[in-house]
Amino acid sequence: MNLITKLLMENEISINQAKTITKDNVIPSIAIFIEGVEKLPTKKNLLAEVPEKFYVNELEWMLMNYWKDNEIIGIMIDEDNDMSIWHGPDECDIEVFYQNWSKQKLFKFLETGKEYKLDDLINHCALIEG
Repeated sequence: MNLITKLLMENEISINQAKTITKDNVIPSIAIFIEGVEKLPTKKNLLAEVPEKFYVNELEWMLMNYWKDNEIIGIMIDEDNDMSIWHGPDECDIEVFYQNWSKQKLFKFLETGKEYKLDDLINHCALIEG
């Protein structure tokens, strides 16, 4: 469950139709108001209750599951947006997945230079469909 879902489920809400007016046109929209929002716990406390999710596209999801099936332990993004993937603790167990071939850079949501365990990453990802 993400933070928005938690807020909507646990608090009284009202939903109204609204319009956003821009220079060129009027855009119909919906406004959702959470009653008593000033009494809600701080964002930090709410986020502690809800695990962080990374939203990935289908290709990223397929790659992560392929790597998991091939016993990859962890991944890391470097400054050039290339990925290091490793099978074990030794230097010889590391491979580099180069992204210079791709117009769409993958895994942009990961921090540069931070190592991620693949199982933990998959457990904190949600697939964006469509």
